[in-house]
Amino acid sequence: MARKNLKVDHVLVQEGDFSFDSVFNLMMKFFALGKLPTAIFAANDEMAMGVTKAVKSKGLMVPEDISVLGFDNLKFSSIFEPGLTTIAQPAFEIGENRWNY
Repeated sequence: MARKNLKVDHVLVQEGDFSFDSVFNLMMKFFALGKLPTAIFAANDEMAMGVTKAVKSKGLMVPEDISVLGFDNLKFSSIFEPGLTTIAQPAFEIGENRWNY
C-alpha cells in the first residue's frame, strides 16, 4: 500500500490468534465501530471462514458486500459456502527447497 501511496487505516489492521472465534469477535468490533472494509485478508482459511460467518450473521454477503481472502487452501475451503478464495502454500516444496534461496 505504501508503494501505491495508499493510506493505511490502522484500526482496520487487527491481529487474531489464527482461530475462527478470534476473528469472528474482531469482526463484531468492526461492525460496532461502523467501520467496515471492502475486503479482508485473513492469515489462514479458518480465520477467513470466521470472517465470512460474521459477515453473513449481519445479513451481508460475501463477496458482494465484503470480499474475503484466506491463506492455506484447506480442502474444506472448496465446500465452504460461499466458496472461499484462498492462496495455496506449497509447504512441501518450501521445506524441500529451504537451502535454495
